[in-house]
Amino acid sequence: MIAYSLYGYNAEVLGMYPTRPSNFFRNTLGVSVEVGWVIFYSIVLLFCLIYRRFKQMIRIKSTTLKGIVFGAVMFVFFTELLVAILNAVGGLPKEPDILLKSLSYLIAHLILGITIAHSYEFLYKKLLK
Repeated sequence: MIAYSLYGYNAEVLGMYPTRPSNFFRNTLGVSVEVGWVIFYSIVLLFCLIYRRFKQMIRIKSTTLKGIVFGAVMFVFFTELLVAILNAVGGLPKEPDILLKSLSYLIAHLILGITIAHSYEFLYKKLLK
């Protein structure tokens, strides 16, 4: 979550669209920034639970590669699906640079996926065995 947030708040330095999750929820759902952070952390916890099942289904040895694949899957099934649904019901304004925004969110989800994969492996090896 920290890595995702660091990227999101510093993406403009890299020439990318800033992916600030709390602002996304504030703008789309009309909630406060604090509630946006609670929603974001709840979704990340859900991603962690999904990763536990995902890890059992996929046969990749590299933890980093598992994280990249997981981040890409979460991006496609959650972010893009959510954006499509919100666009269908008229919940999002039209974006002029949607490709740059999508690429930025993809990078953020890849970072999040790698972080979740390595965190899970670390916790599983150190605490659960």
